[in-house]
Amino acid sequence: MNARIAALRKQVMERKGSFVADINPFIQDVALWRTAGGGRSRVQHRAEFLLKEVELATLEIPPGWRLAGEHLPAARSDFGFAIKLKPAERKRLAEFGLSKREEREVKSEVERWLANRRGALEHCEIGRGGPNSVPSRDGWNPSSVYSAGGWIENHSIRDYAKVLRIGFTGIRDEARSELDRMDLSDPAFPQKENFLRAALTVCEAGILLGKRYAELAREMAQKETCEARRRELLNMAAACARVPASGAETFFQATQSLWLAHVLTCGEDHINANSIDRLDQILYPYYRADVAGGRLTRDEALEIMEEFGCKLYLDYDV
Repeated sequence: MNARIAALRKQVMERKGSFVADINPFIQDVALWRTAGGGRSRVQHRAEFLLKEVELATLEIPPGWRLAGEHLPAARSDFGFAIKLKPAERKRLAEFGLSKREEREVKSEVERWLANRRGALEHCEIGRGGPNSVPSRDGWNPSSVYSAGGWIENHSIRDYAKVLRIGFTGIRDEARSELDRMDLSDPAFPQKENFLRAALTVCEAGILLGKRYAELAREMAQKETCEARRRELLNMAAACARVPASGAETFFQATQSLWLAHVLTCGEDHINANSIDRLDQILYPYYRADVAGGRLTRDEALEIMEEFGCKLYLDYDV
């Protein structure tokens, strides 16, 4: 472990994970409110919430890092209206420039969502849940779209290899193609369409996440006086401009794409023991190609993996 990685290790342990230091506790609340209504089912609402969370999230690239990406607000805590806040934290809802009526609407939307999460949950139903919504059971109901009560998606392995291979743009194109081919007379049409439309929104969230970090890294590079650090930030910007929107071309891009895809997973499902799968199998083709092309040494690859390990420093993650 070199001095840079040792410093990153110390930094992330002090921060207790890859979290933005000063984050508005009401980001999730406002994101949920902004996606309320609109004739969406609960799973589509969750996907829209994730997209809004990416739009509203405070971004940060701490000193010394070459991989971009800090966890989204949902990975760290619950809604601001659902937790005990200090007086100064409670005042931060005002940062969104909402009227008092809108602030009350935000609070009501969070309370409604939490009540539905704990009790009756919508599946394919459109609109807000209520007493007559399909009840969530302890078991899995195969006739419904997943209710997203917490347990069904966590402790999972997402297809990160596919994100590295074709990016969220490629997955979005596949979902659109699948929608175009669907038969309206198919009894499974409502569930399939519901899932695919939610998938399209999640893909947009992944594309936006990389784009926002690319823009931030470029802005920081323009102000950077240290030439070595400026090059690192420009390399980060170039990687995030490509991934996770498109397929990775290098080992560094593949690692960056994997991390941002995991950030997206935790933003949707919190820090919840979601595996990142077989790193040796997922990343080896990019490592082999870079080494064969003279673009990467084993020691350089090891340093990237050590930094990635620092990014993953969290209890109950992966």
